[in-house]
Amino acid sequence: MKARFSFMKYVVFALSFFLALASANGQSNDALRELHKSIDNPRLSDSLRVRAIFEWVTDNIAYDVPMYRRIIQGKDTYNQEAKDVLRNKKGVCEGYANLFADLCNKSGYKCEVVTGYARGGVYNDRSKRGESHAWNAIQINRKWYLIDCTWAAGMVDERDRFHRQRNEAYYLVDPSEMIADHYPFDPLWQLSHRPVSLKEYENDRRSGESGVWNLTDSLQKHFQRAPEKREAIVCCRVLHFDPSNGYFLADLGYGHQQDAQRLLESHQNELLALRGTGNLLTDYNRQLNTLQDAEYKLLQARKIYSGIKTSKDDRLKNYRDEALASVNSNLKYISDERKWLKKYFRNPGPIN
Repeated sequence: MKARFSFMKYVVFALSFFLALASANGQSNDALRELHKSIDNPRLSDSLRVRAIFEWVTDNIAYDVPMYRRIIQGKDTYNQEAKDVLRNKKGVCEGYANLFADLCNKSGYKCEVVTGYARGGVYNDRSKRGESHAWNAIQINRKWYLIDCTWAAGMVDERDRFHRQRNEAYYLVDPSEMIADHYPFDPLWQLSHRPVSLKEYENDRRSGESGVWNLTDSLQKHFQRAPEKREAIVCCRVLHFDPSNGYFLADLGYGHQQDAQRLLESHQNELLALRGTGNLLTDYNRQLNTLQDAEYKLLQARKIYSGIKTSKDDRLKNYRDEALASVNSNLKYISDERKWLKKYFRNPGPIN
């Protein structure tokens, strides 16, 4: 086991960090639950319960200008979990949308985070397509509405200062109005029986060239499908409407990468739990299966990232290249770990 010692020092250091992070995550999730309890009043009508959540998010979360600047330079990602946004009291569009969706879901409402292109907003981007953005779709009393907490919260001035000023125009917006400046990657979240193509959106036309579908039936099936099947159908819809959508692919790849990371952390936590106890690692096949599942997720992520065509978008190129490097590093770790497991189970012993 001596050859393992230097690697185990790395594992111990890494997993100590992961355990501390897990503890912090637990506290953050507790904070989310407490916030929800303080905001939500089940005795109110559905519209008032959603309104209370909307007001809290837009009144208490500031737009994170420095993070936005890092994002457009390709130095950060769009992904922000609700618990982190709550802890920091600031976020970019995905952070607002994640927090709003988390609180609404806790109240029992169907609330989706919608990603897509948007023009206007806190930076008043008026290009034909706009930039990548995130907002929400929520069902209240069997009717679907769209909400953009980010744009409703305020504006950023020419000196990059955020000014909180609620804009009611982006609360419970009718889908037929929202499509004027918000184009979801997944056409399902246009919430229209006659979805608009990306070309139509860019040219402010709504000729209905994309055809007609049964929106009610599509929404019902969306929520009935298992997550894996749902993801596959969503991917087909998105790439049918916009085959070169690199932002959607980046987000999809990130999801697989995070799934793999959780599996690897589970495997590493088991090793750390045995350290210094004198107990032996057991069940060789289970350990291998965990690594195999993580490897499958990473290979899926690599395939998706490799399909991203960045054109002249430096942000997307930097993200793709860094993501691929991270995936390849984790794949190498899995390969090394398999070799170690094989060697370990030939001559099991305490992990120090």
